[in-house]
Amino acid sequence: MLSKYLPYTKIYIFALLLLVVGLSTGKFLMSISSIILAAAWVLEGKYLAKWERIKSLSYTPLILAAGFLVHVIWLFNTTNYDYALHDIVRKLPLLSFPIVIGSIPVLPKRIYELIISVFIGGLLVSTLISFGAYLEIFAIEEDITDVRNISFFISHIRLGLLICLAVVLLNYYFFNKGKGFQVVSLSISLWFCYFLSILSGTGLVVLSLVFTYSVIWIVAVKSSIKIKILSGLAGFGFLVFVILYVLNSYNDYSEIKDNVTFQSLETHTPAGELYIHDTTSLVTENGYYLWLYVCPSEVEKAWNIKSDYSFDSIDKKGQPISATIYRYITSKGNRKDKQGVLALTSEEVSEIETGITSCVKLSSVNKRLHQIFFEFNNKESGFSSNGHSITQRLNFSNAGILIVSDNLLLGVGTGDVPDAFAAKYIELNSRLTPENRKRGHNQLLTFFIAFGLVGLLIWIISFTYPIFKIAKDKYVYGAFLVISLLSFLGDDTLETQAGVTLFAFFNSFFLFHSSNKA
Repeated sequence: MLSKYLPYTKIYIFALLLLVVGLSTGKFLMSISSIILAAAWVLEGKYLAKWERIKSLSYTPLILAAGFLVHVIWLFNTTNYDYALHDIVRKLPLLSFPIVIGSIPVLPKRIYELIISVFIGGLLVSTLISFGAYLEIFAIEEDITDVRNISFFISHIRLGLLICLAVVLLNYYFFNKGKGFQVVSLSISLWFCYFLSILSGTGLVVLSLVFTYSVIWIVAVKSSIKIKILSGLAGFGFLVFVILYVLNSYNDYSEIKDNVTFQSLETHTPAGELYIHDTTSLVTENGYYLWLYVCPSEVEKAWNIKSDYSFDSIDKKGQPISATIYRYITSKGNRKDKQGVLALTSEEVSEIETGITSCVKLSSVNKRLHQIFFEFNNKESGFSSNGHSITQRLNFSNAGILIVSDNLLLGVGTGDVPDAFAAKYIELNSRLTPENRKRGHNQLLTFFIAFGLVGLLIWIISFTYPIFKIAKDKYVYGAFLVISLLSFLGDDTLETQAGVTLFAFFNSFFLFHSSNKA
């Protein structure tokens, strides 16, 4: 069968190889490869043979493409056609990849594994470049103020998802090919896990849940009782480890080191200025109360002498530098007054300017956990969620749910989601600043808002049909779905070119070209 398509098969393979490199290195290769793939499919012809291939797959490519058609149909319900048309163009991979990849002949196993190998190789190069910048071996940008910015080519969230998928592929396809492959597979997997611990706490959560899925799959599918027991014990041990780790981090964060008595707080600084004490707030930084012993006037004067960054400006992360100063000084156990600022070393001043909020050096995982604990503690104390990624999302979700309740059946239309959010934030008199008034950061919620209950159900049927029709017992496809669904719950994955290309390509590739059990 493959010989009938040989000239174009070479073009397909070239385009797919280019595409999997582009997934981790940027939009240009993704765009070029997608165009080559679609153009080759059209020019090749042989549509009857392609139709037979689609029929043999229980029409799954067409069912998947229906997910794209929802965006077109719901133009009837939109007013912002500029955004809607832009969104439809961005979503074209949801149409093209299922049809093209689902109708060409099945790729030989060696080509299938070559594509996976090139994908992993491109991802490895991408992470090594990013790590080089992290170590300041070379500089691609002038100043890396946030470790997530070392992901130069695509979003750090998308890069984290690709890493999770690569770990699955390494251990499924290559670990059992001999000792040499085992060493390489394990080494690259460990590297990816280490890099992920630096880059993305979200990625680590996804990888942990993929591991949990793997344990469940082994226990459910494998016939050996010994393997079932060992896998179950490994999964249980991992779960206990994660729980204890998070609890230990929380205990470390919540430990109170401040030996203050709220009833006898000093009212004035050594220089005679008045202290501000917010005794209703229990927000802490490194165990010290953040909103006790605050003298803004002294801090501002002393800081403006020590730094070129004005007290009323922002740091390099875009945060109000005054808040960063307060948190950093508090983490040292000092008071927020003139003496607290003068006690800062030049290195500590530079760290504050960079946006670092604590003098305590934590691992990247603990640092992220402490930040999450701080965000919720801050929110419970009644402070704004501006600039706090987790608690901001609660505001996004709340606004999104209210929009859904107003447009339950048919939604607001393909192009009106941003407008609906903007109007709802105004209606709610949201405390979020304009630049922080974003969409739901939840793909399923976004689809619910755009298409209502009717459109969302169509999309869910399109998404789940292959699982019941042709994807039974496919471990790799199942792992991919776990990664995808987790990304949908935490982000608008399909609202970016990288996200929609990643999902549409691998969804079709694993469904239509892997072995029955892969």
